[in-house]
Amino acid sequence: LVMSRAQTALKARETELAIELLDRVIALQPDWAEGWNQRANALFLAGDPIRSMIDIGEALKREPRHFGAITGLATILRTQGDDKRAMVAYRRALEIYPQLEPAKEAVEALRPEIDGRDA
Repeated sequence: LVMSRAQTALKARETELAIELLDRVIALQPDWAEGWNQRANALFLAGDPIRSMIDIGEALKREPRHFGAITGLATILRTQGDDKRAMVAYRRALEIYPQLEPAKEAVEALRPEIDGRDA
């Protein structure tokens, strides 16, 4: 119920409320990776990429194959200009979930710069 309310708040761009609710989700279920991942999303939307990355780390400790968390990390790295590490993360997400379209698109967009162009 609390997660549902947090997701509703996120959709309404009420990030402060969403973060508060997700704090409660994590307090109730600290081993649930998705609680950490959703708070990471809310923190990123609230303009706090550092805390977002910390929560992504917590999500990945609990579920190393959480492709959503890995993609979130890649997105943050890309916005910070670290395209090389973003590419590594996107490729890791695709190893787990090969049909993940946003990661496929990001890899294709980054490929020329990171891997170079064919001669």
